[in-house]
This record gives sequence, C-alpha cells and structure tokens, in this order.
Amino acid sequence: MKLFAIIFAAVVLLFACNGSENTSPVNTTDHTSNTTDTLSLKRGNVQANAVASFSVPVPNELNKWQFAIALYETEDRFTYRVKMEYEEVRGEDMITFPNLGFEPKPLIQKGNGQYECIIGFLDKERKFREYKEVSVKNETLKMTTLKYYSVSR
Repeated sequence: MKLFAIIFAAVVLLFACNGSENTSPVNTTDHTSNTTDTLSLKRGNVQANAVASFSVPVPNELNKWQFAIALYETEDRFTYRVKMEYEEVRGEDMITFPNLGFEPKPLIQKGNGQYECIIGFLDKERKFREYKEVSVKNETLKMTTLKYYSVSR
C-alpha cells in the first residue's frame, strides 16, 4: 500500500510540474509587441481629472489665452479623450494606445515648435514612445500621427 501511495504521489507531482509550463511564446528583445489577456479592456473607475496635460500661455494683452492639451480616461482602458485649445479655438478627439498587456501610462511632452506637443506613452522599460503630435498650423489646431504601433502575441 505504501508503494502505491508513493507512485501515485510521484505521478501527481510529475503532472503538476508539466502543467505549470508557460507555453506562450515570449520575445525578450521587443517588449512592446507582447500582450497578455489578464488586463480587462474596460475600466472599472474612470477618473474625472486629466491624466496628462500640457499648456503654454499665448501672449495677448486682453485675454489669458493658452495652447493646452489634456488627456482624459474613458470606459475603454486604452482609449483617451483629447481636449485641445489654442486661443479661442477648441477641439476634441479620441486616441487609442496599443494594448501592451499593462495599464497605459500616457504622457505629453513639449514639441520642437512654440505651440507643439507630443502625446506618447511609456513602454515596459519606461521609455517614452512618441505617438501623436498636436500643433498649431495657420491658427488651426492639428493632430498628426507620428508613429504607428502594432501588437502581436
């Protein structure tokens, strides 16, 4: 009876060890292209305040104008509302970040021009990845895609 119990325990242990292997492929050189399915696509609690913002004043003797960009969460975990402002011109758009398998960390950095900023995100190595540029061209707000990102499994 002891021998049967030992053999049974060994077989159970053998199957338990084999069942815990990670069978999904992992690419260690490009951390931005791998995802996991553990992160919900819907956000449980949407923040009312901006998660990232950028602004610079627009000189004007009569008004307190500004060039301002702000990102707001939506119910979709990877989609953000972009609110833009330049003087009296206002606009809104949506931006969707790639699903890298973790909560997106959107950031806005100053661009090269006076009224220009770069919307991007941090990757797994916490490196800033440029995504969109918001600028003023001919007194009009303009959003341009700088880079495209794809995600593979």
